[in-house]
Amino acid sequence: MFFLLSVATPAFAANLHDCYVDISKEDLKGSIIMSMGSDKAFVDGDEKSGVKPISVSGRVLVPVRFISEALGAKVGYNAKTGTVNIVKGKNTITLKLGSKNMYVNDNKITLDVAARTYNNITYLPLRPIGEALGKKVSYKADPDCGGVKINLIFIYEPNGKALDDAYKNPGFPSMCSLLFQGKNIIYGDRFFGIYKGNDGQLYIWDNWTYDGSDELLSDFEQSVKIGYNVPNEVPTWNKTPYGVYFIFENIGAFNYSSDIVYKIDGEKFQRICEEHEIADIKFIDKYVYLITHFNLDEKDYKTNLKRYSIDTPEKAECLGPTGYFYGFQLDGYIDKTWEVKEDGVYIIGYYRLLNIPTTDKKSSYAKYKVSLTGNSQEKISEAE
Repeated sequence: MFFLLSVATPAFAANLHDCYVDISKEDLKGSIIMSMGSDKAFVDGDEKSGVKPISVSGRVLVPVRFISEALGAKVGYNAKTGTVNIVKGKNTITLKLGSKNMYVNDNKITLDVAARTYNNITYLPLRPIGEALGKKVSYKADPDCGGVKINLIFIYEPNGKALDDAYKNPGFPSMCSLLFQGKNIIYGDRFFGIYKGNDGQLYIWDNWTYDGSDELLSDFEQSVKIGYNVPNEVPTWNKTPYGVYFIFENIGAFNYSSDIVYKIDGEKFQRICEEHEIADIKFIDKYVYLITHFNLDEKDYKTNLKRYSIDTPEKAECLGPTGYFYGFQLDGYIDKTWEVKEDGVYIIGYYRLLNIPTTDKKSSYAKYKVSLTGNSQEKISEAE
């Protein structure tokens, strides 16, 4: 799905944690991200002027001093012997130009390609130096992003789960590739992102299907505004006094479907929630009310009636007593007549925790007034 925003002068975010909301500055601590052919690098998530990696005999070589010092090591060089010494903590790495031998303390490591100089800069194979400095090394040949082949280098903490997960998610490498192209990223997360092109137009990338083609948002504006989230027939574009709410349907692994609700207010993007198959949704003041298809016994959900506030996004309030399933008739059809009023949510529901017998469901099937705070409800009438 695609949508258009009216953006006057968006701020250019040159740091990864400012561009990509699913990763923090703390997650990026101790990491380096580089790209073949680019002298730009991201150290701890912050953009730096680096030195270009090179390729020799099919091996990626990286600048020793830049990598080592960025990771907190001290580098010394003896010009007479051509020896490089790298010290980090209790570890000392020693190598000699033209030699395939590298020593980490007293342990000898044989390199595939010898250390060498290029443009007066000492280079060493990527993986040996990265791992010798206690890091995990990953290399990703990213899809053609905007017609440019970008090969990404990730050096990060072995226990850095957040960055490891982001590396595996298609969205983060795609965003990094666009940044290395000099794109102005407006917003990015694990589902999709927006950037501003050199022509001043806004473009979208879909993290799960992105093939490098530029999708101009204005081409899809009208189709999105009248579109529906199939199969639930939930409008994808919802204009309210508090901004526009957009529902993005993400089809992940094993056809797992989730719906992500975003609030759009001029230049500002805000992810309100991610839910499994939203059945219906209402936007009242600063709140988003929704019912989901999720069975209560499939996940630790108290009820399927939820409320989110734009002041505290991604923090769900489950409304009603634990075990109640709202907004659905007993035959499984959605009842769209539910209302949100000042004193509560008026909605049909029944108790169905742990797949109780149908007779027990019928006995609790009624129209309720569910409190907007807490987990109480009042039976209003029998359900038709």
